[in-house]
Amino acid sequence: MDIRRQNFIRIGVYAILVGAVVFVYLYAKNVSYMAPEDKLQSAENIKPLENSPLTLTDILPAANTWQNAPIVLTGLANETGVILYWKTKGMEAPAGFKVIEGAERSPAYPINNYVDLNDSQARTYVWPVADGQIHYFRICQSLFNGDCGQYSNNLWLRATKN
Repeated sequence: MDIRRQNFIRIGVYAILVGAVVFVYLYAKNVSYMAPEDKLQSAENIKPLENSPLTLTDILPAANTWQNAPIVLTGLANETGVILYWKTKGMEAPAGFKVIEGAERSPAYPINNYVDLNDSQARTYVWPVADGQIHYFRICQSLFNGDCGQYSNNLWLRATKN
């Protein structure tokens, strides 16, 4: 066998071995940021825009806090607006929720735009917007005094433009 063919085979074998090692490592680490029961489009599926100042760490909470957060917010944008979905874990919201929207990350009540949902069972809301701009969202647990209790993760989405 000539030397070029030997080198080609050697490189191919190394590539296969490296791929196998990476696969085993990821499988052993059980790399997953979503619970399998989540059928919603989540923040993990939303890629940062090119030339965006945001990174995935700006959008996603750390993996261990994502699954243990008291309110987990996900969503998607379509022609009707930004559709928000959330799940609660280990908390109640007898006074309902507030949906908070802002032009910058980490929108907060009462500084940014918000809608009061006085329904403790509410888990979805459509924010009516079709301007093609990036919007930042969070959900908070409404307290009976009108303030916010627990906050969800941050979520940003680009609204579709009609």
